[in-house]
Amino acid sequence: MQEIGSGTSTGGRKPILLSVRGSGRLVVGLEIDASSCRLLLVTLHGERLSMVELPLERSEVATVVEVVAAGVNSLLTNRDRSTLLGCGVAVPGLVDPANDTVDSARRLGWEGTPLRSLLAARLGVPVMVTDRGKAAALGELWVLGKERAHDLIYLYLGRGVAGAIVLGREIHWGASNIAGEIGHMTVDPDGPVCACGNRGCLEAFVSTAAIIEQLQPVLATKRDGPLARALRSDAHDSDVIAAIGEAATLGDPDAGAVVSSTARWLAIAIAGLINVLNPSVVVLGGPTAGWGRVLTDAIDHELGQRALPLSRREVTIVIGHARDLAAPLGGAALVLQRAAGLLAGSEPNDGGRRSVA
Repeated sequence: MQEIGSGTSTGGRKPILLSVRGSGRLVVGLEIDASSCRLLLVTLHGERLSMVELPLERSEVATVVEVVAAGVNSLLTNRDRSTLLGCGVAVPGLVDPANDTVDSARRLGWEGTPLRSLLAARLGVPVMVTDRGKAAALGELWVLGKERAHDLIYLYLGRGVAGAIVLGREIHWGASNIAGEIGHMTVDPDGPVCACGNRGCLEAFVSTAAIIEQLQPVLATKRDGPLARALRSDAHDSDVIAAIGEAATLGDPDAGAVVSSTARWLAIAIAGLINVLNPSVVVLGGPTAGWGRVLTDAIDHELGQRALPLSRREVTIVIGHARDLAAPLGGAALVLQRAAGLLAGSEPNDGGRRSVA
């Protein structure tokens, strides 16, 4: 099994994540979004067996729990259900380990939601929950390997902007379990109001909704072309974002201006982070990361003007290798890193709430 980092030491040497050997036991990694649930089935050796994505017509937690249960049943078709060791979940919100709840999941309409306990009762296995940024960072650690991901910053760029900080190959959770909320860094104190209520957060400038809003004037000046057609259609936000990246790559000036603006705001945040933390890698994930080189080149250019030379020299800005699998892979990793305790019966069925709910 590939190593993805170290677990928490209890006094001795730190355990290596995903190093547990097991035969026939399975784990589900789950990503919950506002419109769908994506479930991935893996073995204890890290082998990816199958994946299913189910739409969410409503986001009430009871509905989500039933959709997840249906997805797990689908993954386990023709398999012994007793082989399921646990389920790790990535959510677009904050996880409160003290109260065992998901909070501030605005796109789902959740606040103080006991997702872990509800899922554990419905599935009959241990469930562990963390925010999507940390889960996706764990997924990237899985793919990159420990040598390339010693110190890493991860940014998820989508409807929301999530993130995670990896120091010494370990996720930094923070005192309240919310370290890495990079989307709510203030990059302009006079900027627009963010969904969190603050003004000038990074998310208010680079969320998919904010990016698409910048291009609305294009509809008044352009009647044709792939970019105008995408904006006029009922396409999903991620499809519009993809069209912007394609148009920018082909030299469309309007799309290019939006990419440059997005890169500028990202660079302001990233410059501060790399000056403070001095990582070797910044990984970009989510729909906007699909812009690829046109985005990373623009960020590199901005960082050259904003970051300290020594911190800038050592860091590489890359697009995530795990892509859409990052969050469900990370969800699976939450369980795999505790697999030894779960197999031995020494791991409490509380989701490991000292680090994740």
